[in-house]
Amino acid sequence: MRENEGLQAHATTVLKKVVNIATNLDNEKQVEMFSKSLAELGGKHIGYGVKLKHAAKLRDAFVLTMAQGMGDTWSGDVQAAWIAAYDVIEQMFVVGLVGLAAPK
Repeated sequence: MRENEGLQAHATTVLKKVVNIATNLDNEKQVEMFSKSLAELGGKHIGYGVKLKHAAKLRDAFVLTMAQGMGDTWSGDVQAAWIAAYDVIEQMFVVGLVGLAAPK
């Protein structure tokens, strides 16, 4: 990934969005907006070959990246909070991924 500037840019964008969403999960209006846009994004990712089974692997990679980035400030409580926030975000994303992938 370090050699692929496009992938690096995408990863940075995703990280910023996840942090933004995670820090606004207590705002109902924001959550509604995020939910809609993440479902649409999930639908778009079908075309990229993303499957439901990839979700858990992505979460694990995200949590590992956050742990490495936060260093000594990372703790069990911080990890639990990030996993909980990520799971909410993932559920919003999967709505589009599963909804559009289902046979009609």
